[in-house]
Amino acid sequence: MQHCSLNSAGADKIGEMLHHNNSIVSIDLSENDIEDTGVEGLMYHLINNTALQHIDLRDNKITTVGANYLKRLIATDHPTLTSIELSGNYGLKDEGVHVILSSLTVTMKFGLRWVGATMLSCPIIAAALHKVKSNFMDSELVYNAIAETTTVNNLEICINHWGLRSAYKNDVLIAISHNKSIERFKLTFGYFCFYKWIPGVACILKNTKTLKELVIESDMGSCEDVLPLAESLMINSSLKTLTIHKNRVKFTTLMFLLKTIHNDVLEKLELGSFDPEKYGYKETLKSVETFVKGINEAARRAAGVSCTLNVVL
Repeated sequence: MQHCSLNSAGADKIGEMLHHNNSIVSIDLSENDIEDTGVEGLMYHLINNTALQHIDLRDNKITTVGANYLKRLIATDHPTLTSIELSGNYGLKDEGVHVILSSLTVTMKFGLRWVGATMLSCPIIAAALHKVKSNFMDSELVYNAIAETTTVNNLEICINHWGLRSAYKNDVLIAISHNKSIERFKLTFGYFCFYKWIPGVACILKNTKTLKELVIESDMGSCEDVLPLAESLMINSSLKTLTIHKNRVKFTTLMFLLKTIHNDVLEKLELGSFDPEKYGYKETLKSVETFVKGINEAARRAAGVSCTLNVVL
């Protein structure tokens, strides 16, 4: 229901509809000028809803007042809600961001780009990073929050095409590469964005001293796209598990395996979820089995490495 001129009265009616609804799991109410009054009506009814998982409230002129209404919903541990999009509500500002993030009691996904927040929000963002599943926030704020925090062990970031402004491309990933507390990091982004993020991911693999598990979810464009990752893997000394989902590029698997000869720490390599017959990987799979056996029996043992490499395709 994007851009339907609902206003606050319409938002209240939508709330009434959702009050007892047990089938709708996602609703888009963006660009409807529902304002704080509309948020109040929505939250009153959503507290009783037991099905909704995602609500999009972008560009609705919501301010700190509306954030306090949202707080009622967030703080009650809604049984199903896991994602709220609030980007474009410039009136939230630092106070609104603080109200929302400080109210979190469970892990949730938030959209908080272009909400009028400043560097004053960095401490609260840093404190909430372990509870914010995916960060759709202004890059400078996330960058500084990650740089400041020393308590986050598990971090997930999900980026789509509209979040890839030139200033946002790799600064967050560079901050992660120098963070000394993150042990597991998951990055999800779209197919056409993969090449833009390669330098930042490579930087993580080169510089991290604490990261033990890296998960990347993105369709790969070509072998050339992932070559920097394979080369960075050669010098990484902490990573034990590397997962790259949606890998459908022929020979990418073997290319990564070639680099594992020079890495005696990696224990598990998961490369893609593909159908070997559909994508013509039967011969590649045979080569993988032979190559992994060679790595474990020759190269790794010769280097005094006790762990074997588990390759999952």
